[in-house]
Amino acid sequence: MMRVRKAVLCIALALVASISASPNAQAVPFSNGTNFYPGEALTLTGTDFSTANTIYLVGNSMSPSYHAFIAIPTFRIISDTAISLVVPPPSAFGSPPGGVLWVFEVKDSSNHWTATYSTLIAIPAPVITLSQSSETATVGSAIAGYSISSTGGTVASYSISPDISAIPNNGLSFDTNTGLISGTPTATAAPITYTITGTNPTSSSSATYTIGVEAIRAVATPVPIPDPLQQSSIVSFSPDTSTVGVDTPVVVSGIFREKVSAIQVNGVGLSSGSWVQTPTTISFTLPSKSAGVYSIQIFNGSAPVLPLQQLKITAPFALPTPIAAPKKKVIYISCKRSGHGSWISYGVDPTCPAGYTKNYTLKSH
Repeated sequence: MMRVRKAVLCIALALVASISASPNAQAVPFSNGTNFYPGEALTLTGTDFSTANTIYLVGNSMSPSYHAFIAIPTFRIISDTAISLVVPPPSAFGSPPGGVLWVFEVKDSSNHWTATYSTLIAIPAPVITLSQSSETATVGSAIAGYSISSTGGTVASYSISPDISAIPNNGLSFDTNTGLISGTPTATAAPITYTITGTNPTSSSSATYTIGVEAIRAVATPVPIPDPLQQSSIVSFSPDTSTVGVDTPVVVSGIFREKVSAIQVNGVGLSSGSWVQTPTTISFTLPSKSAGVYSIQIFNGSAPVLPLQQLKITAPFALPTPIAAPKKKVIYISCKRSGHGSWISYGVDPTCPAGYTKNYTLKSH
């Protein structure tokens, strides 16, 4: 991409005429061969610019005949050796033929002037195209986007309308240098058409791009297709529970036309031939297992696996160990009389007869 130069192009000027010189006196100008562009900001450098009054851009070509005398209405004298100005827009130049030699004429109030040569390049207008014009994006997935190209002049910058970062605020962004939209949508959105414009100093060109955002699509679960060879089926599985520490005889009832080729318990196969098969039953013994849920899978010949069965093994119920009740402390109360026998009462506070006193004794019972 050609990059249009930013403002400061220094063009050497030789100011060779003084105020006392004859009008329109012109010295041999300095030719620098530097390109400049319509609409570009420049700084001209030279000498004795303090009396500058007007500036013109003059272009001539003998074959085909072409002459342009374009005034530069706005300029600023920076110092005695520098003037800043803006080159007129493309519309001021019309359609000059190639190879036109342009002259900046800087004049004072007495119409004395100096000049410099340079070649003015008229940049072609851009003509942008997008690789595609629309897309339907999905929430949570990066957009596909597009590529962009210009068959005209080089694009200096890009813009978009409406502002994609705000309408809607949906995780998408726009790059003004590349003209591309990127990002990952965060929510569903109805289709919105954006206008993308590429601009250079000559003109601009636009193209549109439409983006809609839909929800994440549910993935359909494939329906299994029965194997035409599979003719066996399971009707019942018994038992479906057992206890720890015992071998469990298992009987699978149904229709079994294919020969059983393997039986696995939690992915571990039983020894070959440890089961008995009839047209309506499959019998085998599951060795003692620890507590848990066991998946039992039966394979039969070249046909697919029969439906998975489950057997739950639990620990046997254990009676709790009896716990001896703690001995209680009992207070024995007796009525005693010196020199006589005692009258004893348990658990009740007796009223002792006259002449007796209470006696308290603590014992385990």
